[in-house]
Amino acid sequence: VMAKTIILIKALEGTFIEGIPFGYGRFINSNGDYYEGDIKYGRANGTGVYENKYVSYRGQFKDNQKHGKGVEKTEQSLF
Repeated sequence: VMAKTIILIKALEGTFIEGIPFGYGRFINSNGDYYEGDIKYGRANGTGVYENKYVSYRGQFKDNQKHGKGVEKTEQSLF
C-alpha cells in the first residue's frame, strides 16, 4: 500500500505557461517540505523527488500523488 502525499504550496520555482506551472520546477511549502521534478498544469506529474524531515521519495507522480514506481526512504533508513 502506497501512502499519498499532499503538497501544500508556499513557493513555486520553474517554468510557467500562461501563468500555470508547466515543465520542470520546484514546489516549496511553509515547513520546508518540497517537490522537485516534472510539473504539468500546476501539479506534480511525471518523475520527481518529494522530501520532508521524515521521508524522501524519488519516483513517479500523478496529480500531486505518488504513483507508479519509486523509492521511499524514511528518517530511520537515511542514517
